[in-house]
Amino acid sequence: MIRLYPAQEIAVKQMTDAHQGILVAPKGAGKTIISLEAARRRGGRVYIVTVLKAAQTAYPQDAEKMGLDVRVAVGDVRARRDAIESSADIVVLSYSNLIWFLDEYGGEHAWIIDELTKLKSGKAANKFCRLTKKAPYTWAMTATPVAESGADLFTMVKCVDKGARLGKRRDVFLMRYFVCWDGYTWELKPDGDTLISEAISDLVYFYADDRYEAELPPLVDHLVDVPLSDETLATYREMQTQWFLEAEDIEAVNPAVLANKLLMICAGGLYQWDRSVVEIHNEKEKALVDLVHRLDRQVVIVYQYLFQKDRILEIFPDAVVFADDPRTAIALWRDGARILLIHPASAGHGVDGLQVGSDLIFLTPPWSHDQWNQTAGRLRRQGQTQEVNRWILTAGLADAVVLDKLRDKQMAEGEFMTRLRNAQPGAEYKKAPARTGAFTESEGFLRPVKGKAAPYTSCGHCNLNLPKGTRRAK
Repeated sequence: MIRLYPAQEIAVKQMTDAHQGILVAPKGAGKTIISLEAARRRGGRVYIVTVLKAAQTAYPQDAEKMGLDVRVAVGDVRARRDAIESSADIVVLSYSNLIWFLDEYGGEHAWIIDELTKLKSGKAANKFCRLTKKAPYTWAMTATPVAESGADLFTMVKCVDKGARLGKRRDVFLMRYFVCWDGYTWELKPDGDTLISEAISDLVYFYADDRYEAELPPLVDHLVDVPLSDETLATYREMQTQWFLEAEDIEAVNPAVLANKLLMICAGGLYQWDRSVVEIHNEKEKALVDLVHRLDRQVVIVYQYLFQKDRILEIFPDAVVFADDPRTAIALWRDGARILLIHPASAGHGVDGLQVGSDLIFLTPPWSHDQWNQTAGRLRRQGQTQEVNRWILTAGLADAVVLDKLRDKQMAEGEFMTRLRNAQPGAEYKKAPARTGAFTESEGFLRPVKGKAAPYTSCGHCNLNLPKGTRRAK
């Protein structure tokens, strides 16, 4: 039987006292347990929506420890129907079949949304908003409500309060709180984050234990330089300037595609129209082998592209692939498997049990700040006893651009979250951190430090300046 911590008890009470709300809790605070206990105490049928891997692993495991009858509605249609039409009070759905469920069973149910950022946009989010207007109970949980952009809050909040606080139309919301300079990029007005925070302050609840984050071991980032050959650099420059590689017949049709193809060149390969891979280089794999051998301990390797996973399995055939069988992969990892391969989109949310290791290696940094933070949170969480090391293999160039964007998003999120906390009833006022560009080493070079100057050091082989204090692997 699982015993709840005091902060978890407070969170459960908040979720049972109010019929709507958003719980902001740090990664590893036990949101799975909180949601299950809140559903149990509420009584009646409650649907919990979460990512597929959490539905398959974390929820069944915690439900068994808590002695709860919980059914997981994943798999084929028959298996889903059997779970939904069972007598269990708690049914867990995955985001991948949410649209199907809404079409088949409607939305007027009691809901707990685990990881609200998955409903920040898209068809599932819009359908959920439309079909759950008369839902008697809707709660959501997340660790990173503004991980990518403050504009994402509109749909997420609307999924919970049905448009009561930020309105029912996204265009009106954007015009009220944001300004558009180039026709497609929306930036907050000077007081936009404060006004949004005040509008949703009664809907948002923060995890009550401020010591949780402070007591976690530090997260330290290490950059591992991966120099590229002149031939590879020429290929990169050709794609960058021409948007086309003549020898490989590969074209970038718009700026977004171009940015991803440049990142793939840094990774070592490009996909053609038939999904076959054009091999560009294997410098990152060489650096990975050297790093794994030097660390000589358990490591989680994060790949961004499938050809990276295939290359790693050729080098380390005994590596465990999380996506193949999550429950088995976690068991093997906890039993001492040396290498675990994960993709940030599939193992970045809701996965517990990986914190027996403390080293995380990114072959390619992701554009998504949410995935960047959530993936690190699989290791830096409750139960971790060692300093967590996040190793980033960087070739400069597009890799450096992504790291720069991640830093900007981290700083913006810090400011927004501070203002949201300040808007809470009875909150002690705290000044939002200034955008100084200085970072603390203990939390990784993407975390801002209030009030310091912005000393920089050159990356060496690209034009990106990195804050001093960033550890560079020798």
